[in-house]
Amino acid sequence: HSGGEGPPSFGSLKAPDSPRDLTATAPSAPSTEAQALAHYHAALAHQASGRVGAAVRHFRAALALQADFPAALCSLARAQSSICDWSSREATLVSVRASLVRQLDEGACPALQPFDAFAVPLELPLVLRLAQAHAAAAEAVAASLRPLLPPGGLCHPPRDAAAGSGAAGATRLRVGYVSADFGDHPLTHLTRGLFALHDRSRLEVFCYSLRQSDRSAPRAAVESAAEHFVDVSSSDSAAIAARIAADGIHVCVDLNGFTSGARTELFALRPSPLQVGMLGFPGSSGGAFLDYLATDAVASPPQLERLYSRGVCSLPSRRGRGAAPP
Repeated sequence: HSGGEGPPSFGSLKAPDSPRDLTATAPSAPSTEAQALAHYHAALAHQASGRVGAAVRHFRAALALQADFPAALCSLARAQSSICDWSSREATLVSVRASLVRQLDEGACPALQPFDAFAVPLELPLVLRLAQAHAAAAEAVAASLRPLLPPGGLCHPPRDAAAGSGAAGATRLRVGYVSADFGDHPLTHLTRGLFALHDRSRLEVFCYSLRQSDRSAPRAAVESAAEHFVDVSSSDSAAIAARIAADGIHVCVDLNGFTSGARTELFALRPSPLQVGMLGFPGSSGGAFLDYLATDAVASPPQLERLYSRGVCSLPSRRGRGAAPP
Protein backbone atom coordinates (compact mmCIF):
# COMPACT_ATOMS: atom_id res chain seq x y z
CA HIS A 1 0.00 0.00 0.00
CA SER A 2 1.59 3.27 -1.11
CA GLY A 3 -0.26 5.55 1.30
CA GLY A 4 -3.57 7.42 1.35
CA GLU A 5 -6.89 6.58 2.92
CA GLY A 6 -9.00 3.48 2.52
CA PRO A 7 -8.13 -0.23 2.21
CA PRO A 8 -5.34 -1.41 -0.09
CA SER A 9 -6.15 -2.47 -3.64
CA PHE A 10 -4.41 -5.35 -5.50
CA GLY A 11 -5.22 -5.09 -9.17
CA SER A 12 -8.94 -5.67 -9.56
CA LEU A 13 -9.24 -6.99 -6.00
CA LYS A 14 -10.26 -4.50 -3.31
CA ALA A 15 -10.15 -5.21 0.40
CA PRO A 16 -13.46 -4.69 2.24
CA ASP A 17 -13.97 -1.27 3.87
CA SER A 18 -15.16 -2.82 7.12
CA PRO A 19 -15.58 -6.24 8.77
CA ARG A 20 -19.27 -6.05 7.93
CA ASP A 21 -18.40 -6.29 4.25
CA LEU A 22 -16.85 -9.72 4.86
CA THR A 23 -20.26 -11.21 5.53
CA ALA A 24 -21.69 -9.66 2.41
CA THR A 25 -19.00 -11.23 0.22
CA ALA A 26 -18.72 -14.58 2.02
CA PRO A 27 -19.30 -17.56 -0.29
CA SER A 28 -22.58 -19.39 0.01
CA ALA A 29 -22.70 -22.86 1.55
CA PRO A 30 -21.59 -25.58 -0.87
CA SER A 31 -24.33 -27.43 -2.68
CA THR A 32 -25.26 -30.96 -1.75
CA GLU A 33 -23.63 -32.15 -4.96
CA ALA A 34 -20.40 -30.33 -4.09
CA GLN A 35 -20.39 -31.83 -0.60
CA ALA A 36 -20.90 -35.31 -2.05
CA LEU A 37 -18.03 -34.75 -4.46
CA ALA A 38 -15.80 -33.58 -1.61
CA HIS A 39 -16.53 -36.77 0.33
CA TYR A 40 -15.82 -38.82 -2.80
CA HIS A 41 -12.40 -37.26 -3.34
CA ALA A 42 -11.60 -37.56 0.36
CA ALA A 43 -12.44 -41.26 0.07
CA LEU A 44 -10.11 -41.67 -2.90
CA ALA A 45 -7.31 -39.96 -0.97
CA HIS A 46 -7.83 -42.24 2.04
CA GLN A 47 -7.94 -45.29 -0.22
CA ALA A 48 -4.71 -44.32 -1.97
CA SER A 49 -3.06 -44.02 1.45
CA GLY A 50 -4.25 -47.46 2.56
CA ARG A 51 -6.94 -46.16 4.95
CA VAL A 52 -9.72 -48.14 3.32
CA GLY A 53 -12.01 -48.06 6.36
CA ALA A 54 -12.00 -44.26 6.28
CA ALA A 55 -12.58 -44.39 2.53
CA VAL A 56 -15.67 -46.54 3.04
CA ARG A 57 -17.08 -43.99 5.48
CA HIS A 58 -16.57 -41.14 3.00
CA PHE A 59 -18.05 -43.12 0.09
CA ARG A 60 -21.12 -43.78 2.22
CA ALA A 61 -21.33 -40.11 3.19
CA ALA A 62 -21.18 -39.14 -0.49
CA LEU A 63 -24.02 -41.53 -1.33
CA ALA A 64 -26.08 -40.29 1.62
CA LEU A 65 -25.89 -36.81 0.12
CA GLN A 66 -26.32 -37.88 -3.50
CA ALA A 67 -27.91 -41.28 -4.03
CA ASP A 68 -27.36 -41.18 -7.82
CA PHE A 69 -23.55 -41.21 -7.73
CA PRO A 70 -22.38 -44.27 -9.74
CA ALA A 71 -18.65 -43.65 -9.23
CA ALA A 72 -19.04 -43.51 -5.46
CA LEU A 73 -21.30 -46.57 -5.49
CA CYS A 74 -18.86 -48.72 -7.50
CA SER A 75 -15.91 -47.50 -5.45
CA LEU A 76 -17.76 -48.37 -2.25
CA ALA A 77 -18.39 -51.92 -3.44
CA ARG A 78 -14.73 -52.38 -4.35
CA ALA A 79 -13.45 -50.88 -1.09
CA GLN A 80 -15.78 -52.99 1.04
CA SER A 81 -14.66 -56.17 -0.69
CA SER A 82 -10.99 -55.32 -0.19
CA ILE A 83 -11.41 -55.22 3.60
CA CYS A 84 -13.98 -58.04 3.83
CA ASP A 85 -16.72 -55.66 4.92
CA TRP A 86 -19.83 -57.62 3.99
CA SER A 87 -22.33 -55.24 5.63
CA SER A 88 -25.09 -54.36 3.15
CA ARG A 89 -23.08 -56.10 0.43
CA GLU A 90 -26.07 -57.69 -1.30
CA ALA A 91 -27.93 -54.38 -1.46
CA THR A 92 -24.82 -52.61 -2.73
CA LEU A 93 -24.28 -55.14 -5.53
CA VAL A 94 -27.92 -54.90 -6.59
CA SER A 95 -27.50 -51.13 -6.80
CA VAL A 96 -24.25 -51.50 -8.76
CA ARG A 97 -25.96 -53.72 -11.33
CA ALA A 98 -28.94 -51.38 -11.66
CA SER A 99 -26.62 -48.40 -12.11
CA LEU A 100 -24.58 -50.29 -14.73
CA VAL A 101 -27.63 -51.25 -16.78
CA ARG A 102 -28.97 -47.69 -16.66
CA GLN A 103 -25.67 -46.19 -17.80
CA LEU A 104 -25.32 -48.72 -20.62
CA ASP A 105 -28.88 -48.08 -21.79
CA GLU A 106 -28.17 -44.34 -21.76
CA GLY A 107 -25.06 -44.84 -23.90
CA ALA A 108 -22.73 -43.60 -21.16
CA CYS A 109 -19.41 -45.13 -20.20
CA PRO A 110 -20.21 -46.92 -16.93
CA ALA A 111 -18.51 -46.03 -13.66
CA LEU A 112 -17.97 -49.74 -13.04
CA GLN A 113 -14.53 -50.75 -14.29
CA PRO A 114 -14.29 -54.04 -16.24
CA PHE A 115 -11.66 -55.38 -13.83
CA ASP A 116 -13.94 -54.71 -10.84
CA ALA A 117 -16.76 -56.53 -12.61
CA PHE A 118 -14.99 -59.82 -11.85
CA ALA A 119 -16.13 -59.38 -8.24
CA VAL A 120 -19.73 -58.50 -9.12
CA PRO A 121 -22.27 -61.23 -9.94
CA LEU A 122 -23.26 -60.15 -13.45
CA GLU A 123 -24.61 -62.05 -16.43
CA LEU A 124 -21.74 -62.67 -18.85
CA PRO A 125 -23.35 -60.83 -21.81
CA LEU A 126 -23.61 -57.80 -19.52
CA VAL A 127 -19.90 -58.07 -18.73
CA LEU A 128 -19.18 -58.00 -22.48
CA ARG A 129 -21.39 -54.91 -22.90
CA LEU A 130 -19.43 -53.26 -20.11
CA ALA A 131 -16.10 -53.97 -21.85
CA GLN A 132 -17.50 -52.74 -25.17
CA ALA A 133 -18.56 -49.45 -23.55
CA HIS A 134 -15.10 -48.87 -22.10
CA ALA A 135 -13.50 -49.83 -25.43
CA ALA A 136 -15.72 -47.27 -27.19
CA ALA A 137 -14.55 -44.64 -24.69
CA ALA A 138 -10.93 -45.52 -25.47
CA GLU A 139 -11.65 -45.27 -29.20
CA ALA A 140 -13.12 -41.79 -28.63
CA VAL A 141 -9.97 -40.69 -26.78
CA ALA A 142 -7.85 -42.13 -29.58
CA ALA A 143 -9.85 -40.18 -32.17
CA SER A 144 -9.08 -36.96 -30.28
CA LEU A 145 -5.36 -37.84 -30.29
CA ARG A 146 -5.02 -38.67 -33.99
CA PRO A 147 -4.33 -35.03 -34.99
CA LEU A 148 -1.21 -35.26 -32.78
CA LEU A 149 0.23 -38.18 -34.75
CA PRO A 150 2.97 -37.63 -37.36
CA PRO A 151 1.77 -36.40 -40.76
CA GLY A 152 0.46 -39.35 -42.70
CA GLY A 153 -0.30 -41.31 -39.54
CA LEU A 154 1.55 -44.32 -38.18
CA CYS A 155 3.57 -46.50 -40.55
CA HIS A 156 3.69 -50.23 -39.82
CA PRO A 157 6.26 -52.74 -40.95
CA PRO A 158 4.82 -55.28 -43.41
CA ARG A 159 3.31 -58.29 -41.66
CA ASP A 160 5.68 -60.62 -43.49
CA ALA A 161 8.79 -58.41 -43.08
CA ALA A 162 10.32 -60.46 -40.27
CA ALA A 163 12.02 -63.57 -41.53
CA GLY A 164 12.71 -64.72 -37.98
CA SER A 165 15.33 -67.19 -39.15
CA GLY A 166 18.38 -65.55 -37.66
CA ALA A 167 20.02 -65.52 -41.11
CA ALA A 168 22.42 -62.72 -41.87
CA GLY A 169 20.51 -59.63 -42.95
CA ALA A 170 17.14 -61.04 -41.88
CA THR A 171 14.86 -58.82 -39.86
CA ARG A 172 14.04 -60.22 -36.47
CA LEU A 173 10.46 -60.17 -35.28
CA ARG A 174 10.12 -57.13 -33.05
CA VAL A 175 7.88 -57.68 -30.03
CA GLY A 176 6.93 -54.79 -27.77
CA TYR A 177 5.51 -55.25 -24.28
CA VAL A 178 3.62 -52.28 -22.84
CA SER A 179 2.84 -52.05 -19.13
CA ALA A 180 2.32 -49.66 -16.24
CA ASP A 181 3.42 -52.42 -13.86
CA PHE A 182 7.14 -52.87 -14.52
CA GLY A 183 8.15 -52.67 -10.87
CA ASP A 184 7.33 -54.26 -7.53
CA HIS A 185 3.99 -55.52 -8.81
CA PRO A 186 2.49 -59.01 -9.21
CA LEU A 187 2.67 -58.77 -13.00
CA THR A 188 6.42 -58.18 -12.94
CA HIS A 189 6.94 -60.94 -10.39
CA LEU A 190 5.21 -63.27 -12.85
CA THR A 191 7.00 -62.07 -15.99
CA ARG A 192 10.47 -60.99 -14.83
CA GLY A 193 12.05 -64.11 -16.34
CA LEU A 194 9.99 -64.01 -19.52
CA PHE A 195 11.90 -61.31 -21.37
CA ALA A 196 15.27 -63.04 -21.11
CA LEU A 197 13.85 -66.30 -22.49
CA HIS A 198 13.16 -64.98 -25.99
CA ASP A 199 15.32 -66.39 -28.76
CA ARG A 200 17.43 -63.33 -29.57
CA SER A 201 18.36 -64.76 -32.98
CA ARG A 202 14.71 -64.55 -34.04
CA LEU A 203 13.10 -62.01 -31.70
CA GLU A 204 13.98 -58.47 -30.68
CA VAL A 205 12.31 -57.53 -27.38
CA PHE A 206 11.18 -54.03 -26.43
CA CYS A 207 9.57 -53.07 -23.12
CA TYR A 208 7.70 -49.77 -22.84
CA SER A 209 7.05 -48.62 -19.29
CA LEU A 210 4.03 -46.42 -18.67
CA ARG A 211 5.20 -45.62 -15.13
CA GLN A 212 8.41 -44.16 -13.77
CA SER A 213 10.84 -46.48 -12.05
CA ASP A 214 10.09 -47.43 -8.46
CA ARG A 215 13.78 -48.36 -8.12
CA SER A 216 12.85 -51.89 -7.10
CA ALA A 217 14.73 -55.10 -7.81
CA PRO A 218 11.94 -56.45 -10.07
CA ARG A 219 12.08 -53.27 -12.16
CA ALA A 220 15.86 -53.55 -12.47
CA ALA A 221 15.52 -57.20 -13.51
CA VAL A 222 13.19 -56.32 -16.39
CA GLU A 223 15.36 -53.40 -17.45
CA SER A 224 18.38 -55.69 -17.74
CA ALA A 225 16.51 -58.61 -19.33
CA ALA A 226 14.85 -56.68 -22.14
CA GLU A 227 16.97 -55.89 -25.16
CA HIS A 228 15.39 -52.43 -25.25
CA PHE A 229 13.73 -50.87 -22.20
CA VAL A 230 12.02 -47.53 -22.82
CA ASP A 231 10.48 -45.35 -20.10
CA VAL A 232 7.61 -43.53 -21.81
CA SER A 233 5.86 -42.49 -18.61
CA SER A 234 6.22 -38.77 -19.33
CA SER A 235 4.84 -39.02 -22.88
CA ASP A 236 1.25 -38.77 -23.99
CA SER A 237 -0.39 -41.71 -25.71
CA ALA A 238 -0.02 -40.25 -29.20
CA ALA A 239 3.73 -39.81 -28.69
CA ILE A 240 4.05 -43.36 -27.33
CA ALA A 241 2.15 -44.77 -30.32
CA ALA A 242 4.46 -42.85 -32.65
CA ARG A 243 7.52 -44.21 -30.82
CA ILE A 244 6.30 -47.80 -31.04
CA ALA A 245 5.54 -47.41 -34.75
CA ALA A 246 8.94 -45.77 -35.37
CA ASP A 247 10.62 -48.71 -33.61
CA GLY A 248 9.06 -50.98 -36.22
CA ILE A 249 7.24 -53.19 -33.73
CA HIS A 250 5.52 -56.15 -35.41
CA VAL A 251 3.61 -57.44 -32.37
CA CYS A 252 2.61 -55.16 -29.51
CA VAL A 253 1.49 -56.82 -26.28
CA ASP A 254 -0.79 -55.05 -23.81
CA LEU A 255 0.09 -56.37 -20.35
CA ASN A 256 -2.45 -54.11 -18.64
CA GLY A 257 -5.86 -54.43 -20.22
CA PHE A 258 -8.45 -52.64 -18.12
CA THR A 259 -6.25 -52.20 -15.05
CA SER A 260 -4.71 -49.28 -13.18
CA GLY A 261 -2.37 -47.11 -15.20
CA ALA A 262 -3.42 -48.59 -18.55
CA ARG A 263 -3.36 -46.55 -21.76
CA THR A 264 -6.09 -48.37 -23.66
CA GLU A 265 -6.35 -45.48 -26.12
CA LEU A 266 -2.73 -46.19 -27.09
CA PHE A 267 -3.75 -49.53 -28.58
CA ALA A 268 -6.81 -47.96 -30.17
CA LEU A 269 -4.33 -45.81 -32.13
CA ARG A 270 -2.97 -49.09 -33.59
CA PRO A 271 0.81 -48.55 -33.29
CA SER A 272 1.61 -52.03 -34.63
CA PRO A 273 0.09 -54.37 -37.24
CA LEU A 274 -0.66 -57.12 -34.69
CA GLN A 275 -1.79 -56.39 -31.12
CA VAL A 276 -2.31 -58.89 -28.32
CA GLY A 277 -3.65 -58.68 -24.79
CA MET A 278 -1.94 -60.84 -22.18
CA LEU A 279 -1.93 -61.58 -18.45
CA GLY A 280 -3.05 -58.30 -16.84
CA PHE A 281 -6.71 -58.60 -17.80
CA PRO A 282 -8.17 -62.01 -18.75
CA GLY A 283 -11.50 -60.64 -19.96
CA SER A 284 -12.56 -59.28 -23.33
CA SER A 285 -11.12 -55.96 -24.52
CA GLY A 286 -14.52 -55.15 -25.94
CA GLY A 287 -12.93 -53.59 -29.01
CA ALA A 288 -11.26 -54.36 -32.31
CA PHE A 289 -7.87 -52.89 -31.36
CA LEU A 290 -6.58 -56.11 -29.77
CA ASP A 291 -6.48 -58.92 -32.31
CA TYR A 292 -6.01 -61.72 -29.80
CA LEU A 293 -6.06 -62.45 -26.11
CA ALA A 294 -3.21 -64.76 -25.08
CA THR A 295 -4.72 -66.80 -22.26
CA ASP A 296 -5.40 -70.40 -21.28
CA ALA A 297 -8.38 -72.67 -20.79
CA VAL A 298 -8.44 -72.01 -17.05
CA ALA A 299 -8.70 -68.21 -17.23
CA SER A 300 -10.76 -68.28 -20.43
CA PRO A 301 -12.80 -71.49 -20.77
CA PRO A 302 -13.31 -72.46 -24.43
CA GLN A 303 -17.09 -72.59 -24.02
CA LEU A 304 -17.06 -68.86 -23.25
CA GLU A 305 -15.02 -67.74 -26.26
CA ARG A 306 -18.18 -66.34 -27.86
CA LEU A 307 -18.14 -63.65 -25.18
CA TYR A 308 -14.79 -62.26 -26.34
CA SER A 309 -14.76 -59.46 -28.89
CA ARG A 310 -11.74 -60.86 -30.77
CA GLY A 311 -9.77 -64.09 -31.13
CA VAL A 312 -8.60 -66.14 -28.16
CA CYS A 313 -5.15 -67.69 -28.38
CA SER A 314 -5.20 -70.46 -25.79
CA LEU A 315 -1.73 -71.27 -24.47
CA PRO A 316 -0.79 -74.58 -22.86
CA SER A 317 -1.89 -74.63 -19.24
CA ARG A 318 0.34 -75.77 -16.40
CA ARG A 319 -2.64 -77.84 -15.34
CA GLY A 320 -2.40 -80.07 -18.40
CA ARG A 321 -1.73 -78.75 -21.91
CA GLY A 322 -4.59 -76.28 -22.03
CA ALA A 323 -7.26 -78.60 -20.70
CA ALA A 324 -9.72 -77.04 -18.31
CA PRO A 325 -9.54 -78.34 -14.75
CA PRO A 326 -12.02 -81.09 -13.86
